Amino acid sequence: MKKLFLLILLMLCVSNKAYANSGPWRSEPAPGFNALPLKSNSVEVVKEDLTFDMTADKTPYKANVSANYTLRNWSEKSDTYSIAFPYVGGYLNDWDKQDKYFNAKVSFDGKLIIPKIKLLPKVLFNASDGLGGKGVYIKDSMVNLTFEDILRHMKSAIDSEDFDITKYIDRDPVTGELINTANRTELVVLMLFDITMPADSTCELKVSYNQIGGEDRYKTRDYTCIYNYFLEPAKYWKSFKDLNITVKTPEGYKIIESNLNLNEVKDAKGTYAGHFVTLPEKNLEFQVYKSLNTAQKIYEAIDMKFNLRWTMPIMMVLGTPILIVALVAVVYLKRSRNIKKT
Repeated sequence: MKKLFLLILLMLCVSNKAYANSGPWRSEPAPGFNALPLKSNSVEVVKEDLTFDMTADKTPYKANVSANYTLRNWSEKSDTYSIAFPYVGGYLNDWDKQDKYFNAKVSFDGKLIIPKIKLLPKVLFNASDGLGGKGVYIKDSMVNLTFEDILRHMKSAIDSEDFDITKYIDRDPVTGELINTANRTELVVLMLFDITMPADSTCELKVSYNQIGGEDRYKTRDYTCIYNYFLEPAKYWKSFKDLNITVKTPEGYKIIESNLNLNEVKDAKGTYAGHFVTLPEKNLEFQVYKSLNTAQKIYEAIDMKFNLRWTMPIMMVLGTPILIVALVAVVYLKRSRNIKKT
């Protein structure tokens, strides 16, 4: 009877594992943005190196994103430019009471810049799937916003009061420690800073931050990890050329889909790169998924075709009582034969 109990318990565990795949089909990723100037200018982006590095945590669900711009000022005089950088997903995606700027860093020619932070009060972000899945949207609206829509709200927020983090700080009732109460899946903020470029000069601007990926399993058995990045803001510089995109995936993962041409680098497994002479017309979106061998690919194809994630639990539920009855019958018959022999 102990063996019978263990067998039934094992079947229930397998059934529960199959059900673990249920849930939303997609959650939208908080998009990243290129930095953009707030007025017409004589500055050319000579080169941009955009990197998504997911290797730190060995999972694809968080990436350190860095955008390095080589800027060329063709003006015959020194000038100061106001730069904007939209940031989606709560207060800088995360917060630390010791260093509230730790997650998004801006530097110009190697010197750290502390930007002003403005809240876009009417613009929100929602990662949820189904009718509630809006990505970046206007409050009480179901429509995803284009960058042009977001830009209009950015302009209206420039002269507003600086974002006050203390409005989103409270004390934990148990520990008494300060905690962040801002919902990272809602707030959209604008980082503002100035850069001064000497006449006829070349300078380096760097923006880096951590980005949380979205999830999708419309085409795969398990969740892929999605990243979106608005390249579009770069068109507001005087000119733009030479975009280099690099994606470093963790061991055991690969890019399975990208709307821009990203190829795995030879002799650098898991690293993908793409070079674009001019700014692409499309904003970047790519998906990362676990690397599969041939047998795993076949199994996933069968699972997607026949929906094994649901048929297996159903078979377990229906088959378990029959198996129990059969096993009880076998035990009963075996004991009956032993009794007759004695």
